[in-house]
Amino acid sequence: MTVALVVTLILLAAAAAGLYLMRARISLLRAEMRAEAVAAEALRDRIAGLERDVARLERDVTDGNTKADGLNQELSGLRETNRKLAEAAEATVHDLRAPLGTVLEFLEPLQNRRYSEQLDYRGKSYVRFARDAAMKLRELIDERTG
Repeated sequence: MTVALVVTLILLAAAAAGLYLMRARISLLRAEMRAEAVAAEALRDRIAGLERDVARLERDVTDGNTKADGLNQELSGLRETNRKLAEAAEATVHDLRAPLGTVLEFLEPLQNRRYSEQLDYRGKSYVRFARDAAMKLRELIDERTG
C-alpha cells in the first residue's frame, strides 16, 4: 500500500468517524429537543393550573368582599338598632323613674310626718307595702340600667 492510499484511508476513516459523531450529536440534540418539549408541555400544564388557581382565588376574594360588604351593612344596621334600643331604654327608664319618684314623695308624708298619725294600723300597713314595692321597683330599674 502506498502512502497516499493509507492517508486516503485514514482521511476516510476520520471522515466516517466524524460523520458518526455528527449523527450521534444530532440524535442527542433530537433527544434533548424531545425532553425540552416534554418539559415545556409540563410547564404549560403547570401554568394553566396556576392560572385556574388564580382565577378561583380571584372569585373567592370577590365573593369574600361581597360577603364582607353585606356583613358591614348588617353590622351598621345592628349598630343603628342598638342605638335606637339604648335611646328607648333610656327614655323608658326616665318614664319609669319620674312617676316612681312622685309616688315615693307622696308616700313619705303618709309614713313619716303628720299624716302618719291619722292612719290606723291597716293604713300604715298599706303605705309601708306601697313604699316597699316602690323601693323594690327602683332597685330593679337601677340594677338593669347600671
